This record gives sequence, C-alpha cells and structure tokens, in this order.
Amino acid sequence: MSAAMERHKLTCYHRWIAKSDWKKRRIAQKNPGPVKPVVKLVNFIRAWGLQHRQFITFLEETDTDYQDLLYHSNVRWIRLGKACQQVWELKQEIISFLELLEKADDFPELSDTDWLCDLAFAVDILTHMNELNVKLQGKDQFVHDMYTNVRACKTKLALFSKLMSNKSFAHFPTLATLKEAPRHVKKFRKSLDDLHGEFYHRFSDFGKIDVTSAGFMSLHTRS
Repeated sequence: MSAAMERHKLTCYHRWIAKSDWKKRRIAQKNPGPVKPVVKLVNFIRAWGLQHRQFITFLEETDTDYQDLLYHSNVRWIRLGKACQQVWELKQEIISFLELLEKADDFPELSDTDWLCDLAFAVDILTHMNELNVKLQGKDQFVHDMYTNVRACKTKLALFSKLMSNKSFAHFPTLATLKEAPRHVKKFRKSLDDLHGEFYHRFSDFGKIDVTSAGFMSLHTRS
C-alpha cells in the first residue's frame, strides 16, 4: 500500500474516532433509567420562557453555583454527561422548584434512591468518557497516541469492574456518596463489562492500524 493511501486510511480513522459519540450513546442505550428522566426534566424546565426564567430566578435566590440547566436533546450527545451532572448537583433545588409548581409528582425519580444511584453512576462513568473524548480530540495526534488512550481506557474499565466487585467506589466519587450504592454493584459491574466489550469490538482492528501507523511515522520521519 502506498504512503498516500496509508495517510488517507489513518486520517479517516482518526476523524471517525475523534468525532464519534458512540460511547455515550451506548451508555444511554444500556442504562436508559437515568437518562430519559434527566432529558424530560431539563426539557420541561426549559420548554416555556416564563417557566425557564422563573427557574433561573429561583437558582439566583438559592445562591447555587449554577445559573441554569444545560439544554440537552437526543442529538447533542456530547452534553449528556454535563446535563446529568447538573441535575445531580441541583437535585434539591429542582425538587423545591417543582414543588412550587405543584409538579413534583411528575418526576418521582428524584425521590427514588434506586434511580439516584443510577444517576450517580451515569454522572461518574460519563465523566470518564468525557475525559477520553478530550484526549482523542486533541490536536496533532497520531493514531498511535489515540490507540494508547483507548487502550488505557479499556484497562481502566476492567479495573473499575474489579474494584467494584469489592464494593470499592474510589473512581466513582458521586456514587460513593450514596449508602445504597453497594446494593447495585452487580448491575453496575455488568454495565462496565458491557462497555469494555464494546470497546474491544469497536477497536479490534485498532492494534493492527497502530502497527501500520508506527511504520508510517517511521517512514515519514526518515523522509
């Protein structure tokens, strides 16, 4: 294969990985429990101008660190992690606001400890995936660098699952705040193992491409 063809192949693969949001889609598909209510809640608060302004005023009066909720839709997957985190950190303020509107009964999940565990897990795992996205989207990266980051993430997922089997939540600080978390270890380990398997499936040829890219870089350096 010519150097030009190798360059084109590697460039296409780089773009596909850097722009892909399949990780968050897979997390949402495998764990719809926390995601759908978050989207419903955020869209409810922001759906009407007056209601949205009332919520912003309410946050100002409660002196929180947030001034608003980040809008999320099924298209903007990259915002999913931040939306979940905001709902988590503002959950008490949101409950109070919904009670003022007499709408708290429309969102029973906010008082459901099992759902809150799911949300906390989603916040933490999406944070890890966002960190990987930032690394993959860095400028001037060779595929070898991206492969190293993906391989490191796969290793972390396996470690997370192993630690969680011992009910250790060292890498899940949000989940660790809930005393009910140990009851859900089996479910969360399965989610981690499924995500690890998805990485293996999606990047099964990445090692071969990494070897090719290393050869390409060597040729490029000598030229």
